[in-house]
Amino acid sequence: MKNAIQSLLSDKSFWAAVISLVTSILIAYNVPQGSIEQITAIISAAGTFIAYIVSNGIQSAARIKADAQIRATRIAKGLQDTED
Repeated sequence: MKNAIQSLLSDKSFWAAVISLVTSILIAYNVPQGSIEQITAIISAAGTFIAYIVSNGIQSAARIKADAQIRATRIAKGLQDTED
């Protein structure tokens, strides 16, 4: 479930769908065009920021996992576990 949410939040198509939905709702409620543009810009910026944070977190987790696997392999082989 966690991976599905991470994947969803980092997907550009998801954010395009959110913007489309919100824009349609705002138009249906006769919100002024300038306000719609501002809200769309805010959602777009938030989507970009969230996607960056999620992607960065995934990369960091993968790097930590790889480092742990390397250390575990070195320990299993009886090699000294030294910091690089």
